[in-house]
Amino acid sequence: MAPMALETEDHTRDAAFNRAMHGKSASERAGMMAMLKKDPKAQKAALDEYFKHWDNKTAEEETPETRQARRDEYATLTRHYYNLATDLYENGWGSSFHFCRFAPGEPFRQAIARHEHYLAHVMGLRDGMKVLDVGCGVGGPAREIAKFAGVNIVGLNNNDYQIERATKYAAKEGLSDQLSFTKGDFMVCSTSFNNVMDLT
Repeated sequence: MAPMALETEDHTRDAAFNRAMHGKSASERAGMMAMLKKDPKAQKAALDEYFKHWDNKTAEEETPETRQARRDEYATLTRHYYNLATDLYENGWGSSFHFCRFAPGEPFRQAIARHEHYLAHVMGLRDGMKVLDVGCGVGGPAREIAKFAGVNIVGLNNNDYQIERATKYAAKEGLSDQLSFTKGDFMVCSTSFNNVMDLT
């Protein structure tokens, strides 16, 4: 199979769109307050850009060209999905966008944290290690694992809004010295870390 051509990143365009759509909503409380602060025109543009690839065709009706167009714009597709879904996730799920197993009667947030502690344990994370969190969302797992294992984590994300929220939460919890969040496409990122985690 031939290697996939990667979408060209345009950080200036993405930052401008982030400002237009989200404004200062990254500093709002999670959920409804942040959702209410969005620019409606930018929100519609994100919806149109995301849904142009999902045109109510079944898999059998799609052409190879349709699938290729969706692959060619994978980064934009992902970015706009999270422009639209992040506040809903935080409102309904919390700041750790992953699933886990639950013990009978175990509270939701406790199960999520236990899963993150388990991952840190099986990865052998220890004080001072540097970890790359690919697709870090708003940094919920990174914050929990940084506190639990004493590691330094770089969160990689292609969504400016999520990076802003993750940075805000890290500062609020006094973890800015252990956590940093950077814009990038994990498909083109290459660097050296002790460990790489992706909870999705």
